[in-house]
Amino acid sequence: MLAEETSELESLEIFIFEFVRTNDPQDPHPGGKRIKRKPYIRDFLRIWLSERLLAVSKSRQMLVTWLCVGCYCWDTYRHTNRFTVFKSLDRHHAGLEEPNLLWRAKYIHDHLPECIRPRLRVKRRALMLEYPDTEGTIVGCSMEAADSRSWTPTGCLDDELAIQQHGEGGFTAVKAGLGTTGKYTAVSTPMGENFWYRLVNDKLDE
Repeated sequence: MLAEETSELESLEIFIFEFVRTNDPQDPHPGGKRIKRKPYIRDFLRIWLSERLLAVSKSRQMLVTWLCVGCYCWDTYRHTNRFTVFKSLDRHHAGLEEPNLLWRAKYIHDHLPECIRPRLRVKRRALMLEYPDTEGTIVGCSMEAADSRSWTPTGCLDDELAIQQHGEGGFTAVKAGLGTTGKYTAVSTPMGENFWYRLVNDKLDE
C-alpha cells in the first residue's frame, strides 16, 4: 500500500497523519477528522513501533484507542500474513457496532482514498475483517481467556483492560499465543491498584 522504500516510522506517520480519519460525534466532520501532528502522538507512534509489549494509560480526547486501531490497520496493510486480535470486555465492545474496535478499523478503511484502499471482506457473525491483498485478518474477541487461547496472533490490541473482570487470565492466554515475536498493546483508563496498575507500572511480580 505504501512505498516499500519508506522507513517503517515514516510510513506509519504518513498513514496516521495523512490517511486515517476518526469519527467524533460531538464534533462531526464530513469524511471524518484528520489526526493532528501533536508531539505526544509522534512519540506514541515511535514507541509503538519499537516496543513489542506496551501498556498505555489513557484519558478522554487523546485518541489513544483510535491511534492503536490505526497502527494495527497500518500493520495489516503494509505487511503480509498478519493475524491481529482486538480484545475487549466482550464481543460487542470488540465488534462492528459504533463505536467499537472493529467498527473503527472499518471506518478507517472506508475513509481511505480509493486509490490506496485495500480490498476488505467483512464477516459479521465471526467478528472478522479479512484483507485479501496482504492475507491479513483482524478478529474481535472478548476478555475471556478461552476466546483467544487457540489463536497464534501476530498482534493484539487489548482495550480497557483495567475494567475487564477476567483481564489477567485473558492477558496470560493471549501473551502465550504471541510467542516471542507478536506485538501486544494494552490501553485502559486507570481504575485503582488492580491488575492494570501492576501491568502498566511493571509490578506483575509483586
